[in-house]
Order: sequence, then C-alpha cells, then structure tokens
Amino acid sequence: MSFTSYFLGKEPDAGPKKVLEAALAYHDLGLWSDLKASYLGPSAERARKDLSGTFSEPELKQIEDIIMNHHKYTEASDPLVDAMRKADWLDFTNNLRFPMRSGMPSGNLAKANTEVPREGFFTALAKRPFAIRPDNPFKAGQALKASFLSHV
Repeated sequence: MSFTSYFLGKEPDAGPKKVLEAALAYHDLGLWSDLKASYLGPSAERARKDLSGTFSEPELKQIEDIIMNHHKYTEASDPLVDAMRKADWLDFTNNLRFPMRSGMPSGNLAKANTEVPREGFFTALAKRPFAIRPDNPFKAGQALKASFLSHV
C-alpha cells in the first residue's frame, strides 16, 4: 500500500483506497487458494464473487483491472492500476534483493525491509511450482486422501 501511494504521489482518497485494499488482498490469491500457476483470472474471479454487493460495478471492474494487470511491465492508463503495477514490481524485485529502478528513495526501501519482515514468504513462493504440478501427489487434498487410505 505504501509503495502504491508513493507511485500515486499521495495517499489515495477513501473510495480508491478501499478498492486498492481489496485488490491487494486478492491480487495473488489464486496462486495459493486455487493452486494454479495461471492465477490472475482465478484471483479476479474470486474477488468479484466475494466482493459483489460490497463494491459498485465500476469499483469491481477496477479491482479486476488491478489484479489482471499488476504483472504487466507496460504502463496502464488508470492511475490506480498503474501505481499498483509499479508497486508490485518494486515489492517483488526488492524482496529478491535487486529492486527495479523506480525512483523510490533507497531510504524508503530500507525502511520497508526493516519494518515488514519477509517471514519466509519467498521461500514458500519458491516451493509453489512443486505444489501446483498436475502430477504432484501432495497437491491439495491428495496428501490427506493418501494418508487416510493408508490407515484403512
């Protein structure tokens, strides 16, 4: 959120901030909840399903746009989508220890690295391909089923 605010040039107003908070919560969710390597669509679908009735149709569309475009390398026309796109790239590259050239002051990155612990996220992320392989016996539910059947 702080990186996105930096790229917007200000803290977003209440409405856009709620949209951004929702998009941030869902933007990579399909990677974990749906065990899919191609997770942007499932993340956007889940956001729309869960957030319908809470957000207006234009807000839901903007949430979907943020989710679907946050990995793009090229500029987005919507300032909120573009700020989140830049922020996500910076967050990803910063956590891999080679932050992209963004104009973000290095002091801001140092502060983020100090105040927001990684808590093993990138280790878990590196293991995702093994969890989402179609032939992986430990894919969601299969390990539990195998464990149960071995005790029957």
